[in-house]
Amino acid sequence: MFPLLLKLLLLASGWFLIWLDNAGALADASAALVAMAAPPLALWLGMPWRLQRQSRHLSRRWIALAAVVLVPGLFYRQPLALSCGWTICTGIVLAQHLTPAAWRQRAGLLPLGLLSLPWLGEDLSWLSMPFRSSGAWVAERCFDVLGFDVVRAGTRLIVEGQEISVEPACAGMNGLHAMLVAGAVLGWLRLRENMRRLVFWLAVLPAIAWLTNTLRIITISMLGLHTSPEMVAGTAHEMIGWTIVLIVFGLSSTALDWLPEKPRNSCL
Repeated sequence: MFPLLLKLLLLASGWFLIWLDNAGALADASAALVAMAAPPLALWLGMPWRLQRQSRHLSRRWIALAAVVLVPGLFYRQPLALSCGWTICTGIVLAQHLTPAAWRQRAGLLPLGLLSLPWLGEDLSWLSMPFRSSGAWVAERCFDVLGFDVVRAGTRLIVEGQEISVEPACAGMNGLHAMLVAGAVLGWLRLRENMRRLVFWLAVLPAIAWLTNTLRIITISMLGLHTSPEMVAGTAHEMIGWTIVLIVFGLSSTALDWLPEKPRNSCL
């Protein structure tokens, strides 16, 4: 059985090698900084890390799963597969050496491990166009309901004669990594005692990110129509965007308190 220190060194080396090989996969430098901040955040949130004297034996199925994910990732050099494999290996080590109670709670920090690696910008770059197109479509419907004269062509809107273009930067991909990291931290802080709720929160995070980005597009477009495009450009554009992020994430996390503690009985 390998000692814990050696396992941690192997995990750290694997993390570094994945970063070295896929550093360009993230959207921009800010996304890289957010990803690098995830491991220290996870370490701090999980303190104190209560270890047991003797490591537990785990099912070989988890080791096989890690191998099934890692081998294709290494062969095809897929950042997402490598990141998932590394996260599974991290979970295996933690499950072996943490006390049962500590592991049950800190398992919810594993998503931060996955988000600490550079895979989002490359493996999910295809999301940019659906985010833009759907955001433009929803904006068109909103302007139409509000009585504006609106015409849409793809990701371009003409509202009351003024053109609004949902550019690649408006897809929200640059801020998606930050939103997911922030959502994972918020979820663990509020829901670590209820793993069912935490899993549900993590599952809906991408939808919340899409909703946030769509509301940002609509809000900035509305302000641009009532003021001028220059008024909502640059710093104001970023401030409006992040204000909406904070509001939506705050409301979404509060809504989790309405969920039942246990699923209702089902006849299925």
